[in-house]
Amino acid sequence: MQRTNSMDTVILKLHHNYHNHKTRNTLILAMVNLLLLVYFALFICVGPFDAWARTHEALWYEIYHAVNPFTTGAYIVGLAVLIQHVMYDGWVIKSLISLFYAAVICASWIATMGMTSPWEMWIYLPHLLVIILCVAVSYRKRKIREI
Repeated sequence: MQRTNSMDTVILKLHHNYHNHKTRNTLILAMVNLLLLVYFALFICVGPFDAWARTHEALWYEIYHAVNPFTTGAYIVGLAVLIQHVMYDGWVIKSLISLFYAAVICASWIATMGMTSPWEMWIYLPHLLVIILCVAVSYRKRKIREI
């Protein structure tokens, strides 16, 4: 029998707590995903969101200044991705939200390319940490399932 370390214990407790309240947590995560998708769809003005963004331009600017899509918005998506990697076992949901996160990081990186120095790239350290933690959580969950 393999010993479990503290990271495995945290992952197992979160996963177990999620499955004890699965319906409510799934609904909350689905709403968070929907809000994130709408937020970024409004930002890039895609489809039906274009007309809404143009008619509510003052409100959109207030939201944009409160939650910048290149920094704070991307960090929120990263947190949602990490939570879903811990909670869900299915690879489809994790893959879709991870692809969305990758697109947000790429858009953020392209938008901030005009930075004056490489030292200002520290804003991407949280994304690197989220990616490392997602890989570690997925690896540990696979190892736990093999036991």
